[in-house]
Amino acid sequence: YSRLPHISNNKPSLLKYSKLLSIRTYVEDSKNKIIKSYQDDKSFSYFDQFRFLKHLTSTPAPPLFFGLAGLIPFVSVPVYMYSTGIYLPELVYAQLAYSSVIISYLGGIRWGANLYPQNSEETTINTTSILWKQYFWSILPSIAAWTALVLPGRLSLICALVSLQAFCMVDIMIPGYPLWFKSQRIFLTTVASLTIVATLILSFILHKRDRSKEKTKHAV
Repeated sequence: YSRLPHISNNKPSLLKYSKLLSIRTYVEDSKNKIIKSYQDDKSFSYFDQFRFLKHLTSTPAPPLFFGLAGLIPFVSVPVYMYSTGIYLPELVYAQLAYSSVIISYLGGIRWGANLYPQNSEETTINTTSILWKQYFWSILPSIAAWTALVLPGRLSLICALVSLQAFCMVDIMIPGYPLWFKSQRIFLTTVASLTIVATLILSFILHKRDRSKEKTKHAV
């Protein structure tokens, strides 16, 4: 015997069936909207950007190699200080200087992309205002990098950390960049940011250790 639901001609059954059908339609539409939004190359939230990491395997070999090699100055500083147990301000400043160079380099990418506009309609409609906006965003990383260098103490590292995260988010939200480029930006920025966080943590821990050693020496 068939187990299909029997729909009678009374109104309560028809209303119940219509409600179930509307719920099913709503669920299907919601699912399709979610799938469509994740197939788009835009990112609308901080954690939404990490979905691009699945395209990291499609990154061409040259940018992948140089990108990974570029992480060495970031990673080596906190690893060395943690392994030796010594806080070295010179190494921390070297990491800060390298972070500023990378932040400025990100602005250069934006400047170069403006030379080859992806959308011809944008260049014909209100061209002047669009160019001002695009080139303004391309020089902001350099200003942020310079600000990080002149700020005192840990504020400089915090400025570099926020700048890396902010400009990565901006680049991910811009349509037109290759998906492999966005995935690489997310991966490299995440690793670089974690190393800066590690350096900040070590600046508290190792400073306390050094001061305690100095106190014991003076006591002796």
